Amino acid sequence: MANIILKPSWAKYEKGIHDNDTETQIRETDAFLDERDKETQNSRKAREWEKGRKKEWARLKPQWKKQKILQEQEPFLTTLRKLREGGYLMENLRPVPGFIIIKPDETNERITASGVILPGSVAEETCTADVIRIGGDKKSMFGTEPCPCKDNDRILYRHDTGLKITIKGVKMLMIGHADVLGILED
Repeated sequence: MANIILKPSWAKYEKGIHDNDTETQIRETDAFLDERDKETQNSRKAREWEKGRKKEWARLKPQWKKQKILQEQEPFLTTLRKLREGGYLMENLRPVPGFIIIKPDETNERITASGVILPGSVAEETCTADVIRIGGDKKSMFGTEPCPCKDNDRILYRHDTGLKITIKGVKMLMIGHADVLGILED
């Protein structure tokens, strides 16, 4: 887009906008805005000139102002980044009584008896996992059912069960007490 040379009619009010007297500033600002709105509504050249002026101001905006805006947005951006990574709640995430968070063992590629290599996505899951957190004893109208395992135990769990969750990029499962089939001892 070529530079548009235009002397807008509202430019005569700019000096009064920067005046030391508050009443003059208010009066000149109102007149400036009215004149600018009227002219940009009626003139395509004025609209293009105003658009170019705004682009130029954005380009020339002082670096300190951009840094100040980033500092103000930093807490929000940090929280958003943590939420995208997942696991923002890991420190505070405790399953309700009757549930357990486990980290299943990764399925690696497997070689069949005939020599065919199966990648991890096709190989059977091992159904063993490390217990990350327990939610406590399950309470029901029949009494209290104690948790079958404790933190850092290795367990065998029922296949195709639980809620899949990702915490800080690590895939985990939240399962119920009834899904624990056994505790693996070293």
